[in-house]
Amino acid sequence: MNNEQMSNLRGNAEQGDAEAQFNLGRQYCNGQGMPKDYTIARQWYEKAADQGNADAQYMLGVHYHVGPGTDYPMARQWYEKAAAQGSAEAHQYLGAFYSLGYGVPQDYTKAREWYEKAAALGNVWAAVFLGELYSHGHGVQQDFVQARQWFQSRSPG
Repeated sequence: MNNEQMSNLRGNAEQGDAEAQFNLGRQYCNGQGMPKDYTIARQWYEKAADQGNADAQYMLGVHYHVGPGTDYPMARQWYEKAAAQGSAEAHQYLGAFYSLGYGVPQDYTKAREWYEKAAALGNVWAAVFLGELYSHGHGVQQDFVQARQWFQSRSPG
């Protein structure tokens, strides 16, 4: 991104354009055109997320999930907002939260429900994790045929 494009992006973000705010946050997060700065990235994501930008809501979930100052309840809250708008990745991470007990009681049944929603939206990893649940009998009757079907349903080629 050249200086003029960056200037336009910043100007649009400062004027309240949620998509520009998300994109500026991503630029700071990835260090594209400026030094990486997760604090500033999160600030721009928050502005966009507060306006309902699902991508920014998802990225805030990621920041609170794996970033400095991990806060699982806050991550879950942002993932839930993004999932409500159809984010397959947010659905998949909510499945992981319930499967692993991140900030919630471990609940394989809820994990399966979130993974199924994510898989229905095309999330490959959710299908793999569903295969794992069936393979190990976590929250479902152990079923190797069903496990294989989930593994194969999303395998490349």
